[in-house]
Amino acid sequence: MTNNVLSIEEVATQFATWRSNKQGNESIPEYLWDQVKILLKSNTRRNVLHRLGLSTKQARDKGVLPLPATDNSTINTFIKIPMTSEVINTARSPQPASVTITRGDTQCTFSHPSNEQLQLIINTFLR
Repeated sequence: MTNNVLSIEEVATQFATWRSNKQGNESIPEYLWDQVKILLKSNTRRNVLHRLGLSTKQARDKGVLPLPATDNSTINTFIKIPMTSEVINTARSPQPASVTITRGDTQCTFSHPSNEQLQLIINTFLR
């Protein structure tokens, strides 16, 4: 290191040395991640990660980069509530405020009819 300034080239050399000497599936050592953090303070993320052969995912997983911000507009706020057969059987469909039937010149209006009244109307007028 020259003048206590850490350069990407120096860290890239250290990464290359570590990669050539690592045993199997060995994780990147902490001292190299510490150097990445220092480099990110004065260099672009793209430049540092590209030059050192690191992915954004690796850096985020290690905590070197912040997680991406979530856009609240794309979050599904629907909560699925399991419906039991008991709840389904007791659920009622909304009743119409009024029903108007027109046949020829005759018009008949029913206000807030019950299910039984609606069935009677259907049976009577659709014969």
